[in-house]
Amino acid sequence: MTLLELIILLSAATGVVLLLISSYGMVRMHGVHQRMQAASVGASLGITALLVSAGLYYAREEQLWRMLAL
Repeated sequence: MTLLELIILLSAATGVVLLLISSYGMVRMHGVHQRMQAASVGASLGITALLVSAGLYYAREEQLWRMLAL
């Protein structure tokens, strides 16, 4: 396993764990505003980590800089 594959694996695993924590927070929180906050923060960080891992997996070097700029 190369270093790039390890980074991709850790980034994807982090994204999945953050999404899982976000879904647990939606069930656990009592108020509407607390549920909205748990869903938005956890989901946005989780999706970002998953997109970074997908970008690293499929990207060429010139496309990677464009992806990170967005």
